[in-house]
Amino acid sequence: MTTRLLFLILLLGSLQWTFAQNEHFNWLGLNEMPSPTDSIESLPYSGQANDFSGGYNVGDTISDFHLWTLQGEEFLLSNEVDELRPTILFNGSATCVRFQNDWNIDVSPDVVDWTQDHLSDFNWVPIYVGEAHAIDTENCPSNCPDLPIPGPHGQYMWQHQTVQERIDAAQVVLDFMGPGSNNEWAFPFDDILIDAPNNLAYEHFFLRPAGIVVINCDGIVVARGNWLGGFISNPSNQALLEGLVENPGVSDAECLLVSDSQEPCDGDFVDSDGDGVCDQAEFLWGTDPFNPCDLGQEGMDDSDGDGNCDALEALVGSDPNDPCDPLNLDTDGDGFCDTEEQLMGSNMFNPCSPVGTDSDGDGYCDSEELVMGSDANDACSPDGLDADLDGLCDSAENASGTDPNDSCDPNGTDSDNDGLCDIVEEMIGSSSSDPCDPYLGDTDGDGFCDIQEELTGSDPFDACSPNDLDLDGDGWCSGLEAANGWNDLDPCAPIALDDDSDGWCNLEEQLMGTDPQDPCSPDGTDTDGDGICDIQELLDGTSPTIADVALGLGVSISEKTKIQVMPQGFGIQCVTCLGSQFVVFDLSGRTVLSGRLQSQNVLNLPMGNYVLSLPSLGVQQLLPQLH
Repeated sequence: MTTRLLFLILLLGSLQWTFAQNEHFNWLGLNEMPSPTDSIESLPYSGQANDFSGGYNVGDTISDFHLWTLQGEEFLLSNEVDELRPTILFNGSATCVRFQNDWNIDVSPDVVDWTQDHLSDFNWVPIYVGEAHAIDTENCPSNCPDLPIPGPHGQYMWQHQTVQERIDAAQVVLDFMGPGSNNEWAFPFDDILIDAPNNLAYEHFFLRPAGIVVINCDGIVVARGNWLGGFISNPSNQALLEGLVENPGVSDAECLLVSDSQEPCDGDFVDSDGDGVCDQAEFLWGTDPFNPCDLGQEGMDDSDGDGNCDALEALVGSDPNDPCDPLNLDTDGDGFCDTEEQLMGSNMFNPCSPVGTDSDGDGYCDSEELVMGSDANDACSPDGLDADLDGLCDSAENASGTDPNDSCDPNGTDSDNDGLCDIVEEMIGSSSSDPCDPYLGDTDGDGFCDIQEELTGSDPFDACSPNDLDLDGDGWCSGLEAANGWNDLDPCAPIALDDDSDGWCNLEEQLMGTDPQDPCSPDGTDTDGDGICDIQELLDGTSPTIADVALGLGVSISEKTKIQVMPQGFGIQCVTCLGSQFVVFDLSGRTVLSGRLQSQNVLNLPMGNYVLSLPSLGVQQLLPQLH
């Protein structure tokens, strides 16, 4: 097999693609059949309107050319010219109304009848060329009549951009005008040549939309016409053509156009490459008698499309119906050889192309897993990642439709709805009944964790949601007071303003309905009955128990005795009274503290206003705003 493959490679490397063009004539091409995707060149300019002087004229010697028909048949002009019948080449297109009318029984009966009567007298060569009145050219739409023949792009045809578009347009003509159309057209030919991508037939033979060129077997133009129908319908031209049939003008010498194109194979002949063409003919035509893929008949067929003609595969012993034989390369290892994938249009470098079956649903096709060596029936092979740690790999969860990022899907419950299923909470030691465990975050500080607020529909950024109660009526919700460390049972927290210094904060008095600017409200007790409430007397520095007795206000009681009020108590300058008793009252007259005088006396009392009483001196002193 290795020797045969090497021979095949060497043989393929020696190919020379030449055709049997006649050595006496210029060669127009083509050397190989155009691809359907090949681009069409723009049609050459043919001069002013109705100026059809271009192309071959009478007396000119034509050039040999090689084209293919709509049906894919090869056509080499020098092979097709007949010694005894003049050759008539004519062109047309679906958008040329004159071309349509030439084959319309009702419009041109004389053209149709004369052609039918002389089909066997001439070698007729119809050629489909570029559109005469394409909708995207300068002579449209003003010069585009309504077309009875619809085109591939609608009623009007666009100019051909690719070979396939020209083929499609030609097919439209045969479908609507050709044999078996059963309508008013009688186009008698069931196949038609397709002009080359470079428009070689149009440019050299015609340069007009529906012309006619008649040649003899020496390749000499003996007649021409600007319009096929107009030429044939003229009796003088009919007589000229009929005269050529009666006297084809064959010279004593062999016809030049066909002299080098006849196949000199008769009787027993040698065909070294087995392509159906004898060696002598191949030598004469300039093709390779040892290369079965060089021209020939059977040698042009490639049944399996692997680039090796059938004759060559038969010669080397490979299967002409198997694209993987003889070159069985499989780059991506998917079981389809590279040639086979190219023919199918799949990717020879992707093991999932053309067959993307994924039996285990893990995102890797079976053939890809085969190449990697993983198990095509195990969704966790080759990828065993488990993002949610639930014991099921991500690819298996994707294949079964469960969530690979949810540890509770499919095999768990989440009793407290905190996003962690019970199994995971058990693993990490958190409570499966407390949504705040392990997520303790409380953004608004209201005592309810964020996840708990989300579960109940409250706002984790609002301390008053959900706890919007205000137990002390101070305007601050319970949640906000808790978030700030305040007491929701104390209306003086956080704002303790006491404008009248009566011991009740303003807000507290507002809630009670008393006057926050009157020290005698709410407590109007007047112990000494002097008409001034005790609290007011204390604030004014008068005695609440003895009418009109002034209190010491931080001034000297005597030259040797003075009381100094301090934030946390009081000091006294009195040598003889140290050790004597003192009593402290609140503003309601209740005794809250007593003791023996020292020079510095610290009173551990809540913040507020108090009254100091020194019985031995008969003095009472206001102690405001102790703290």
